[in-house]
Amino acid sequence: MKISKNELIFIPLGGSGEIGMNCNLYHYKGSWIMIDLGVMFGNSSVSNNELIMPNINFILENKIKLDGLILTHAHEDHIGAVPYLYEQLGRIPMFTTSFTASVLNRKFLSNSMQPAEINLLDYNKNISIGNFKIEIFALTHSIPEPNAIILKTEKGNIFHTGDWKIDPDPLVGEPINESKLKLISEDGINAMICDSTNVFNENPSGSESEVREVFREIFSKQKKGKIVVTCFASNVARLETILKVSEELNKLCVFVGRSIHRIYESAIENDYLVNFRNIVSEKQSKLISDDDLVLICTGSQGEENAALNKLIEENNKNIQINKNDLIIFSSREIPGNEKKNKLT
Repeated sequence: MKISKNELIFIPLGGSGEIGMNCNLYHYKGSWIMIDLGVMFGNSSVSNNELIMPNINFILENKIKLDGLILTHAHEDHIGAVPYLYEQLGRIPMFTTSFTASVLNRKFLSNSMQPAEINLLDYNKNISIGNFKIEIFALTHSIPEPNAIILKTEKGNIFHTGDWKIDPDPLVGEPINESKLKLISEDGINAMICDSTNVFNENPSGSESEVREVFREIFSKQKKGKIVVTCFASNVARLETILKVSEELNKLCVFVGRSIHRIYESAIENDYLVNFRNIVSEKQSKLISDDDLVLICTGSQGEENAALNKLIEENNKNIQINKNDLIIFSSREIPGNEKKNKLT
């Protein structure tokens, strides 16, 4: 592919017109940067593989040397492929904020790899990566530190959103700074690359504070048996809601699933979820009445190897599901997972 050195070019290698596997290239004046490098979770309509990664042959075949990889936030569809493709890409410089760096380093360790060197980005500060001027802008989402990337060049400016939703009352992080957003707009944006799963749904996405009220009502009515909540491990706002409501009702929480433990450790490392004292281990839970227990586990998308499926199939040596237990699926179905969930 012949590209003029001075052209400002956007090339999506994944995540455009599909859910997951986000991977985007930008070129200007001979410089190349990548934004996000995620996975798609396998389903029978696409692939039998557990994880599907972006095809980076365009980079390898054209011998492109990337000046950097910027990660918008810590969801798997934005960072999940990094440990697997990092070496092929030549151990390129990586840039992100602190929470995402913590999650990513734990992913490297879980794959028996040494943590990578990650450059931490600061808000309200411009940096140069190759021939791009870069600034990050905080949005709201279900995970801490979701960031838009502003790419500034002499040819034009691009606003790359990453994942986002408009939550006027987020329970983790701050609301979107509308004044700052107006200033960015006044500086001039020539193109917006927008990423939001439910962007074409005209109904408001709702706030986590509304979810919290619903949880209070459901939890208070459950008098007998455990409460089992399955959600995305990376939804730190939802973890905070479950912990808070459980604490108010004098219930103890158990994290079930390796990915939830990794997210919790990353959250604590960055001063999220730090004030809760109602968390016990699986072994400790064996000594506690079911009526006082809340399990928080992975498996909301019907994943075969996730914690919920193992509980149902009685493959957890510390915890059993009983007839009085209440199971709550606390996540939307990811488009593409419908068939898998029906088969589970």
